[in-house]
Amino acid sequence: MKRTILLLGMLITLAGCQQQEQTPRVRLGEDPCANCGMLISDARFACVIQDEQGDYYKYDDFNCMFIHAKSGRIKPKRYLAPNYDQPEQWLDGAQAFYALTEELQTPMGSRAATVPTRERAEELLKQHGGGKVLTFEEAQKQWGK
Repeated sequence: MKRTILLLGMLITLAGCQQQEQTPRVRLGEDPCANCGMLISDARFACVIQDEQGDYYKYDDFNCMFIHAKSGRIKPKRYLAPNYDQPEQWLDGAQAFYALTEELQTPMGSRAATVPTRERAEELLKQHGGGKVLTFEEAQKQWGK
């Protein structure tokens, strides 16, 4: 009986692990940007696309991510963006807000940071001398030309 309960517990645990989507690990100074080839150096702007086959494409800045997605060379399934305030935390890039300000220095010049709420994006812009808050769709238009 104990063996059956233990086996059942292990199966439930394995099923739960399989349902969770993985998040990629970006190795700063080692992983190249899938669009421009530059080594990814700043976790606050490193972003990722997972394609329909489950492969991950890593980028050094948001403009590279959107340019590559628009190119048609990949078919994005989901976009991942770092929380500017906690870069180790991935946000759903399609739900994140992009704070665009000329005062922010980013690897490839997008001058944007992602945060989970519009309110936090507005606070960030106040701290950096103004700018505008973009939704995912607006960010796609901004950089995916």
